[in-house]
Amino acid sequence: QYEFTFILQIISMVFGIMSYTGIDNLLGLLVFHISGQFDILRHRIMHINDYIDFHDILRSSVIDHIRLLRAIAIIEDIFNIILLALFIYFGILFACYGFLIINLIEKGNDISVTRFIYQVCALITMFGHMCVYCVVGEILIAQCEQIHYTVYKYKWYTLEPRDIKGLLFLMVRSSKPIYLTAGKIFPMTMSTFCSLIKTSASYISVLLTTKT
Repeated sequence: QYEFTFILQIISMVFGIMSYTGIDNLLGLLVFHISGQFDILRHRIMHINDYIDFHDILRSSVIDHIRLLRAIAIIEDIFNIILLALFIYFGILFACYGFLIINLIEKGNDISVTRFIYQVCALITMFGHMCVYCVVGEILIAQCEQIHYTVYKYKWYTLEPRDIKGLLFLMVRSSKPIYLTAGKIFPMTMSTFCSLIKTSASYISVLLTTKT
């Protein structure tokens, strides 16, 4: 009976870990793939004069840029609900674990070291998990801005008017950053992450005040 339960628990743990980390890995791989495509596009724009077929390269660059923006929009549509759930989950648990850790510290000599270590590790894990998502969103914004700056630095004023149109299209389209959002409400950026930490910390102070 014990061995059977033990085996079932191991199997459920493996599937739980795979389902929990699979989404993170998939999002990370997609974002890094798109970031690599943005780097290739930026390098192509920087050295566009080195190509003989200038017009074809410019046209393909515009098409690739649109394709990448559409890919980001698809990723956003798929993951925004998941990110919203994670956003709320992190905010609540961060406040609760912060409150529990402060309570344990206030106990002084009666503190349970094992419980304290567990809660600190859980808090750090959640903190790192949420931070990774916000860093991924920040990477996408930075890549979009890099395309804008690359086109801006290019000597477009030396080109023919009909050639400038393609570059202007790239500049205008890349000037508006593409965000990964939580429920199409909160952009997944480090600024949002810091705001979430501040909000959770304020709830910790409210809980401590209510306790006293």
